[in-house]
Amino acid sequence: MKAKILGAHALQSNKTGFMSILLDGIIALDAGAVACNLSLSQQGKLKAIVLSHSHADHTIGLASLSMRAYLSGATMEAYAPKETIDALKTHGSTV
Repeated sequence: MKAKILGAHALQSNKTGFMSILLDGIIALDAGAVACNLSLSQQGKLKAIVLSHSHADHTIGLASLSMRAYLSGATMEAYAPKETIDALKTHGSTV
């Protein structure tokens, strides 16, 4: 298994990214930095995303991933604890 750290910070800048880890190029652990650190082609290879919780620094890339999937007709599996899913359905990303 190959892991690539896309971001590991609670602050985003030109040198730091929100939380995301890419596994084998097809699974993302959290979505904080997937949109700003992966090309559209690389985003299209994602098969699943696993969210740890609903804070914005872990979920902000979901909007971009969702739009990319919609425009391309692609699908992606998403996994998260029930509390995270409920929070995203109710409030979107939370701080």
